[in-house]
Amino acid sequence: MYFSSHLQISGKFFGNSGKNTLSLRPPTDVPGVHIHYMSTKITSKNQTDTFIRHIGLFGRSAAVFMAVLLTFCGCDMLRFHPNEARFDGETGLTARHIETVEQWGQGRTSFCFALISDTQRSYDDTADAVSWINRHPEIGFVMHAGDLTDFGLADEYEWMRRELQRLNCPWITAIGNHDMKSNGKEIYRAIFGPLNSSFTVGNTRFVVLNTVGSDNDGEDAAPDFSYISAELAEISRINRLNPDSISQSVVMMHVRPFDGLFNNSKTNDFHAFLTSLPNLLFCMNGHDHHLQSLDIYDDGTLFHEVPNIHKRQLMVFTISPGSYAYECIDF
Repeated sequence: MYFSSHLQISGKFFGNSGKNTLSLRPPTDVPGVHIHYMSTKITSKNQTDTFIRHIGLFGRSAAVFMAVLLTFCGCDMLRFHPNEARFDGETGLTARHIETVEQWGQGRTSFCFALISDTQRSYDDTADAVSWINRHPEIGFVMHAGDLTDFGLADEYEWMRRELQRLNCPWITAIGNHDMKSNGKEIYRAIFGPLNSSFTVGNTRFVVLNTVGSDNDGEDAAPDFSYISAELAEISRINRLNPDSISQSVVMMHVRPFDGLFNNSKTNDFHAFLTSLPNLLFCMNGHDHHLQSLDIYDDGTLFHEVPNIHKRQLMVFTISPGSYAYECIDF
């Protein structure tokens, strides 16, 4: 909920992309307080109006409403601006899920995982994808290639986190360009962790990168070649201690090279990184909302793109020593 000169109550977008209807409900159920919403036509071009319905409360009714609201909710449930990086629930999810995946993956030479992407605003479709994955226990973990949100708002992150936490297996995300809108990058860091991450399942190294192009320095660089250099050094260190501990690799990102949002002055440097990885099997990305596999560097390495979740498709990969297989699932 947000409070300014008049009360704005945030809601959840249930309409499909391209449709101009909006249904709203409170993001949190409050015992004893019932707030009813109605579907409404979207007429404003302002993106905020596709997400928030303004309810003006004046005079005595406003005071009564706020008194009741604060009695049952307390101030902690009020968000004073939709871009505010304040939220409830679990944080540090990436590190926690990586620890779980690595424990599960110890000693495995073959395994399966699912790939989804671009779940923004598609809460019901995401819920159905989660249900499908939960019915297939052979899937050890889920990779999400970014765009969990549409506007980078804390409520959107909370809603999508709630859907994905229904998974019976760990899940690991990349950040997408929509996730960076507003204050989204800081919210992502708070809920998930750093914008780049890596982990090992059996002898397969997974590298998850922020590739939403930026010339900034430090962690905001995209791709972050400081992180990439450190990752290559870490792989070499591990293999020096235990030869062939990491014998093959997979890379996930939201935006692939040569896309308009990639920092295309760095495509050659990025290719050099990919070729430096031990036996790179393939790359994965989202963003374009299409099902396609492209050999963008013309070197035999495929970039597998998974459609946005609203198309009700996901991909399942099976990794084996030196090879892999994949299929697109309609759910």
